Amino acid sequence: MAKFVLLISFIDEIATYFVGVLPKEFHVVLGKREEHEFQKLILMAAGIVIGKAFTMAAIKYAGSMLYLRCREICDFTLHRLYFKRHGFYRLNILSNNLDNPDQRMTQDVEKCCRIFTSELLAPILMAPFIICYYTYLTYISSGFLGPITIYIFFIIATVVNKLLLSPTIELVTEQEQKEGDFRLKHVEVRSNTESIAFYQSGLTENVFTNQKLGSLLKTQKKLFNWRFALGFSTNFFGYFGGVLSYFILAIAIFYQKNYSELSGSDLNGVISENAFYYLYLIHSFTQLIALSEKFGDMAGVTHRVIELFEELNRLHQDRLEMDRPPSTVPSTVVVIASGNENEKKGNSIGCISRTEESLDGTQRIEELHGRQAYGIELESDEEEAAYLLGAPRIQRRSLRQVSHAPLKNVNEGRSVSVVRGGGGGSGGDDTDNEEWMDDGIAMTIDSATVAFPDERTSPLVISKLSSFFVGSLY
Repeated sequence: MAKFVLLISFIDEIATYFVGVLPKEFHVVLGKREEHEFQKLILMAAGIVIGKAFTMAAIKYAGSMLYLRCREICDFTLHRLYFKRHGFYRLNILSNNLDNPDQRMTQDVEKCCRIFTSELLAPILMAPFIICYYTYLTYISSGFLGPITIYIFFIIATVVNKLLLSPTIELVTEQEQKEGDFRLKHVEVRSNTESIAFYQSGLTENVFTNQKLGSLLKTQKKLFNWRFALGFSTNFFGYFGGVLSYFILAIAIFYQKNYSELSGSDLNGVISENAFYYLYLIHSFTQLIALSEKFGDMAGVTHRVIELFEELNRLHQDRLEMDRPPSTVPSTVVVIASGNENEKKGNSIGCISRTEESLDGTQRIEELHGRQAYGIELESDEEEAAYLLGAPRIQRRSLRQVSHAPLKNVNEGRSVSVVRGGGGGSGGDDTDNEEWMDDGIAMTIDSATVAFPDERTSPLVISKLSSFFVGSLY
């Protein structure tokens, strides 16, 4: 979808070029009083305008579709981390690192995706090509003077806007935080209505709520002050660009004596065409400057969304072995593999590997500690994603059959046997339950041993089988 947006934007720029050079043709035709050519020009202009209108509507539509896809991916990713392994509980109750996770996953994600896809993506990616092309056209018509003047103008405008943009970004972030705090206060009042009425604490809640509102309004006032300065700077450089284009034309005509052989309607046509080149090059730069304000808004909310994503990842990565439910007990897994070729594969857990180093049957034993999984044949990531996206049961069952198929190679005569030991809350195998997803904590593997089957490993297998049956009896 992003490629389609860029393609439509490219076509739109072509239409813009033809719209821009139309006034030149009108100046020449009207100046020479050619009625027949004027009729042809009207028909051509109508077609160009229709094409321009279509491309503008198509860009907006494609940007909206890209926004939907972008928001779907962002929210699905955050939801998976938020609801997996009780992340929502640890983030809201046990952790105080972030404010208002609900606002970050809803309002902030919506604003971030909307600004990026609909207002920033196409202009930012197309700007380098547009600037290079119209710089070349400006150089052809006015020499080095035109591009150098416009570039100096852009550098000055960029420095000024950068000085005004940095405080604006910080205030946007602070405003979003205060908005969330103010909204959360009203949610707390609504959730505890009976308690507040019972204790007759309406006046107290009124004071606390007004404090949140006062803090929000104070931050917004600062933001509006900085936005006034940023808006003044943006509008000044935007409108001054139109005057600058005629200043460049005046230098080319009066001082460089260009186009001295032209007069009348032909000169008017050349002036109109060159003015379009200069104006559009200046417009491309001023559009980048104008995008700075939108970029500031997006940067503030994007920072909050990234903070939420990083915090959810940290909560899952920092989870300790002792942070499992009391109903689970340690278990031991023994994997017996046979074969002589160098190969390394993993089972469906994603943490037990079988390694064969050489043809002489060199044995290696790997022990893995502290890895959490549901049972032994854990639901695959593909199956979990299919479940979250609402895939039918048949598709999820096929994914399960693939991910839980025995690790077996008929041609090589190689097979894998898995022996489980343990008990308590993780003794049963619930992988037949299609609605059960990997919560990552239903079973804890203390150790996993990988070895080749021979006489030396037989006692180990017998020992594990014995402990398993004895545990089942008790």
